[in-house]
This record gives sequence, C-alpha cells and structure tokens, in this order.
Amino acid sequence: MTAPEPAKSKPYKGTASYQVEDRDIFFGRTADAERLLARVLSARLTLLHAQSGAGKTSLVNATAIPELERRGWTPVRVLPHNDPIASARSATLLAVMPDPQAEIAAIDNVMSSLPGAAKMQIEELLEAYDGLAVSDPLKRSLIAPVGAADDAALPVVPYFSRLLRSTIDVDAFSSHIAAVRQGGRAHPRADEPITEKTSIGRVREILAGEDFTNCYHTLLRYLDPPSRRLWPFLQNLFEVYGARREQFALILIFDQFEEIFTRFVDPGTTVRVSAELPDWRLRYDFFEQLKEVYCGRLDEELPSIRFLISMRSEYVAQLGPIQEFAPEIDQSRFHLKLLTKEGALDAIQRPANIYGYRYAQSCYERIISDLKKEDRYVEPAHLSLVCEKLWDEKGRHMADVASAAGEFAIPEIDLDTYESKLHGAKGILRAFLRDYLTALPDDTELTESLELLDPLITASGTRNIVERKQLIDVTFRDTARRQRLLQGLVDRTIVRVEVRLGGSFVEITHEFLIPSIQEAMQEFLVRNPEYQRLKSALQTLRSLGATTLGTSMEGVLSRNAFATLHEQRDKVVWTPFTTELMLRGGVFYGDKDAAAEWCQRFAGTTDDTDVQAALARTIGVFMPSASQDLDGVITVSLGAKGVVELELVASGELFLPPCRTG
Repeated sequence: MTAPEPAKSKPYKGTASYQVEDRDIFFGRTADAERLLARVLSARLTLLHAQSGAGKTSLVNATAIPELERRGWTPVRVLPHNDPIASARSATLLAVMPDPQAEIAAIDNVMSSLPGAAKMQIEELLEAYDGLAVSDPLKRSLIAPVGAADDAALPVVPYFSRLLRSTIDVDAFSSHIAAVRQGGRAHPRADEPITEKTSIGRVREILAGEDFTNCYHTLLRYLDPPSRRLWPFLQNLFEVYGARREQFALILIFDQFEEIFTRFVDPGTTVRVSAELPDWRLRYDFFEQLKEVYCGRLDEELPSIRFLISMRSEYVAQLGPIQEFAPEIDQSRFHLKLLTKEGALDAIQRPANIYGYRYAQSCYERIISDLKKEDRYVEPAHLSLVCEKLWDEKGRHMADVASAAGEFAIPEIDLDTYESKLHGAKGILRAFLRDYLTALPDDTELTESLELLDPLITASGTRNIVERKQLIDVTFRDTARRQRLLQGLVDRTIVRVEVRLGGSFVEITHEFLIPSIQEAMQEFLVRNPEYQRLKSALQTLRSLGATTLGTSMEGVLSRNAFATLHEQRDKVVWTPFTTELMLRGGVFYGDKDAAAEWCQRFAGTTDDTDVQAALARTIGVFMPSASQDLDGVITVSLGAKGVVELELVASGELFLPPCRTG
C-alpha cells in the first residue's frame, strides 16, 4: 500500500466534497454539526437529508465522522455501489480492520516527512504534528487515506492516521493492536503495551512483525464468515473483535442513500433500463437485512450500533420500507438547509485567514449579495467554487507574500479583482459551466446535456421548473443515458431536483447560469448544422408517427431526413415502427447497403413473420423505384430464427422469396 503524495494545499474545495482530513478548513456549519451529532447520539437511526449541493457529504465527513470517533464510535461510511450488502460488509472490515501494510505505509510517510520521527515517542510526534500549520500541505497528507496498491478506489484510513489527527487516543490505538494480537491466537498471552512513551520506530516494528501479521490474517478470517447476511456478520464482529476491545461501538453511515432507488430499478416500472444496472431485487434484500440488524433476532440485539442515512430530499418519500420497522425516523430526521448568510461569511473569511489573506469588506459582501437566494441562503458549492477561483487568481500569491512578509502584512482580495478580472459570480459560474460541457467525452453527451437544460429556461430567459420524467423519457433518446447526464448536472450543482406536489422537479440552481447556458446552446446546438439536421429529421419521425399512430406504413421519409437519420443512427433509440420506416427508405432510395442494415435491425426487434410482412409492404409499394438501382441479393441473417433473402434482379423485377429457415 502507498501513502498519498503531499498535494498543494488550498483553503477551498471548489465543487469537491470535504473529507475528514479537511476538517480544519470546513466552516459555516457549526450549529448544523451540533444538531446532527445530537440526533445521532440520541437515536438509533437518524436521517440526514437535503437538496443536492447543500453539502451533506461534507458535513458527514468533516464534522460527524471525526466527532463520533472522538466519542469512542467507529464510523463506517458505506456507499451502495452495485451491492449495498457487500458494500456494507467490505466498508466495515476496512474501517475496523485496516491492513497492517496500510498502518506501515502511514508510519513510513511520517518517518520520511518529519526528521527524527522514528525515534520520537508517540506523545512527541503528536505534539510535532499539532505544531504544523493548517496551511502546510504536509499536515493534510500525513492523515490522508492510504490507497491500496492494487485498488486505489478503496482507500484505507489506518488507526495510526486517526491517532495523528487526534480523533482516537493512544489507549484506543493500543486497544486495537491488542485485540488483533489476542483475537488471532489460539492461546492469548500478555504483549508489550503501546503507550505514549512508545517510539514510532517500535510501533512500526510491532506492526511489521510476522506474529502481528499472522494474527491479523487469522482474525480477519474469523470476522469474514461466508454467510452473506449482515446480522451474523455484525454479531460475529462484536463477539470476536468487539469483546477484545475496551470500548467498541459502531455506526454505519449510509451516504448517497438515494442510489438505492436510482441503481436498483425494477425493469417493470420503466420503459428502458440500462443493462449495466444491478439486480433490482437487491434493494428489497438489503431492506430486509437492515431490518434484521436494526430489530435484532430472537430477543438478541447488537450491543452498540447506530445508523445514519444521508440522502437527497426528493427520495425521502421512498423510505417506506425503513419507516415500517423504524417509525421514529420521522422524529430523528435532520433537514440540512443551504448556508445562511452568516454561515457563508464564516465559510469565506476563516479559511482565507488561515492561509494569511483576507477579503475586503466590499468584496465578500458583494459575493454574498450575488449568490444569496430568497435573501437568506447561499449555495455552498457555488460559494466554494467562487472562492476557489479567487484563490487561484490572487489568493495563492497573497498567501505566499504574507508568509514571506510576516504576520503584520495581511493582503486583501479587493472588489476589483472579483468584478473586473473575473466578472463576478456570473463570470465564474459561466466559465465553470463551459469547462464542464467541453470536458464531456463526446458530442452526443454535450448536445443531450444541453437538450436537458433547454426546457429549464423560459422564452423570456428566466428559470423554468420541469418535471424530471419529462426530461428523461424523451422519444428516440436513451433514457438511461439521459438519467446519467442529468445526474452529472446535479452533481456539478448546475441543476437541482426537488420534490414538489408529489413529483420530482428540476430547475437550474442559479439565474447566473442562464446566459452561459443560452450561449452554449447557440454555439453547440443552434449553429451546429449536423445537430439541426438531426433535430429536423427526428421531428419528421414524430410527425409520421403522430399522423399514422405508429402503425400505418403509407408514409415515407424525405431523402434528406433518411440520409441524416442513417448517418446519425447510433444517436437515436429506434422502435419497430421507425426501424421499418428506415428500411422502406433504404429500398425506396435505392441504397442497397442501408436496406440490408435496416432489414437486419428490424429483424432484431421482431419475429420472422413480421420481417416478411415488412419487406412485402416495402417491395409491394416501392418496387418500380427501388429496382432501378439495386442489383444482386441482400441476405440478412436472423441467427436462430432463419434467413430472409431479398432478391433484387437487374431485369427490373423485384420480388420476395419465401422465408427460408436454416
């Protein structure tokens, strides 16, 4: 395992979530953190919910997790991924039993970064670490998670890092080491205790020793039974590991819990579901297992376990299966609102002060004035984005100057920098939107992202509110792709989703984004001839479907519409009706290759009889025109169904032989 490289330190995170190691620069949420912590400590299950962009994950990471650790809890942050049960188990083992190699990597990072650290006693090292300035990039890197060499997506937080950041004390660290030693031996024996006087070099020797490594792997096998169920897994964890700890209490934090409802989708409730989505039945299996853990089994309960669910507000109404066994969730819920103006001021000024600069009064007042909503609230992500841009523009240089000049010279970011150079919040957010759009992997994703944004702006240039389903379920477009693109816009705080009047509605997060969205639509949609041709051709498809109710085959696409749709066919979701229209166009306009492809596509959506009927309709109506340019034989494979041969002869006679199976 490898320790992280020291990254350049900065006072703001932009649109990224704050992590546990960022707690020293996380401001503006003191009262919210206290209220959330009070609910978690007083209730067995707590619900934290907010609109997207309010900062739920940052609040959990930078305040709840370190504060719970200080109170003796072991917080486990669980993301659903494609299997919430497996994710809960693996995340718990990573939090409770980090690999000794992760501990060693964290210690080696300290020893290589701080001169003489190997000979320091633990209490001396803690004092040296506390003496590092918050703005020193080393301070954050020494406590950052350690990435596994074979899987960097699974970062590990060693107990040594928790000790360094003072969220556990030496006794808790020593208790974990003792639990591993005793739990991995058939005959427990007394071991050398780890105290404040133990040297860092000696701690490393213990953790790297063969005896400790063997004990760790033996205990890990005990803690990871083959049963997939959460109850025996957690019960075994408390009985085998927890019993050997002086104090062991667990809190499972299910973050981004809305993914339970967005990932695990019943195919019967939606028109098109991506093949990449996991088995939807895992959702109900997970709820049943969570109920078993929460309620206990046969009058047995897990001694010290709590649950925190963090999710977007628009999905709270779907928590019925949890309310059935935990009705108190209605009393223990905590709604996180956007930042107040006072909290926003704190979030602007205090990180800057730590880094040795500040904002002129007129500058931060203008920032808050520009970003405030309803004259009361400020979007945290937008605030952090604006402040990060000011840091890049001027703050970083000011911090370096202040460091060289001493504490009596405190430079200021003035209003002119904010307004004239960066064009205020409006200019910063405009550049942010453009950067996001141009970073999308291809033109299709860019144009469809703008298609999602287009209905959210009224004809008069103001924000519009549109039902989410109306944006997602669009004829001829891939539903799963549009869901993913909409989620990308939500994650980047460009749009938000809110529950109103029993439905989910989407709106742009801030009026400042409207001009830049309109500019992007002009550039990438209105002035894009390829997109305009496709848009017109799709409208023709809609018109033919509307006038014939999608059943009559008397219509035909214009040559231009057919050519455009054939050229951009992979951008369209086809129905049997529209596929047959394209087959007819290929025959009618004498395009042998196109006719073959659309015949094959049509064959993949229906059975042999329908293919024969479609070809008969096509040939019967358009035979004179088609036979002028088509020669030879088109053979379309139907796989196990058989083979259809469309024979096109030069004599001017075009006919369909019987379907041959084989």
